[in-house]
Amino acid sequence: MTIASAIMALLLCACGEQTNTDNTGDTAPEAPSRVALHSRTTTSLTFQWSAVSNAKSYEWRITQGGTQVQDGKVNSRNATVSDLKPGTEYVFSVRSIGTNANSAWSEGVSATTEGSSTDPDDPVNPDNPDLSQYYSQFGIPEAEEDGVARAFPGAEGGGMYATGGRGGSTSPAWKTATPKARSAGPARRTTPAS
Repeated sequence: MTIASAIMALLLCACGEQTNTDNTGDTAPEAPSRVALHSRTTTSLTFQWSAVSNAKSYEWRITQGGTQVQDGKVNSRNATVSDLKPGTEYVFSVRSIGTNANSAWSEGVSATTEGSSTDPDDPVNPDNPDLSQYYSQFGIPEAEEDGVARAFPGAEGGGMYATGGRGGSTSPAWKTATPKARSAGPARRTTPAS
C-alpha cells in the first residue's frame, strides 16, 4: 500500500465511509438515494428508496431526538418501523450492505407518526388535569374525589333511584324497598326545600 492510498483510506474512514480492506477489488455500494416516507400510522412508519445495484441488503436506523430507538436489516428497498409513539417525530436513514463493504448512511428523512403526543407536559392534552377548581363549584369535598364524574356530586342515593351510595349500581327505589315498606301504601310526595 502506498502512502497516498493509506492517506485516502484514512480520510474515507474519518468521513464515516467504510472501505474494502481485503484488497479483492470490491468497492462499497452506493448509498441509497431518494429515501422517502411511503406511509404512516399512529405507531408505524414505512420508508422506501431506490434500489442499489450491487447491494446485498440494506441496514436502517431510526432516531428520535438524536437517540437511536430502533435498527434493522432488510433485503428489499423498503422498511416498516413499528412500535413507535403516536404524534412523534423520527429521523430515518439507511445504507447499502455490500459483499465486503458498506455504503455511507443516507441523509436522514424526518417523519412524524399520526395522532397526538401524550406528553404529560403538553398543555393541550394533559394526563392529569388540575380538577381542584371544580371541587367548590360542584360541592365535592377534595378527600372524596376519585376522578369519576357524577351526575349529582355528594348525593348518597334515595329519590326515584337508589344507588346505594356513591358509585353503586342504580335500580328503581321500589325494587330496593323492603316487603313491609312496599305494603305500607303509596309514598307521599314532598316538595324539596328551596
